[in-house]
Amino acid sequence: MGIEIVPELARMARENIAKSKTRLLTPVAIVEGDASEVDLSEGTVYFLNNPFGEKTLHKVLENISSGLLARPRSIRILYFAWGKDPDQAHILDEVAWLCAGMRYSYGTHRLGVWRNQTQCACALSEKTSVARSSRVLGNALA
Repeated sequence: MGIEIVPELARMARENIAKSKTRLLTPVAIVEGDASEVDLSEGTVYFLNNPFGEKTLHKVLENISSGLLARPRSIRILYFAWGKDPDQAHILDEVAWLCAGMRYSYGTHRLGVWRNQTQCACALSEKTSVARSSRVLGNALA
């Protein structure tokens, strides 16, 4: 699933998918909306192409964590930054329920991979209240 808040870009993405000459390995859907509000509870891999400023990235990570509370599972977050654009990878490094993995650089292009920690999945289980989990995650994201 691709999420695009700008209607014209969402339309262009759908057209590009429709025009694709190669067969896609998995179906791709483009959702027009705000990534901090769209239901992300089914995702297992999130590719963030340097999409947001700090404030919005915090909200998107809170949205992903809510999905993990509702449906515990293993996830991966791939964050790509390039050129002079600000690299927000430090925000993902500070999230308590994420564990940083490999980092790659090529010239001005940077890619980092994070996964949710097993210990955090336990902390986010039904044994922990949603309010407490939100407070813990909120502090980690602050």
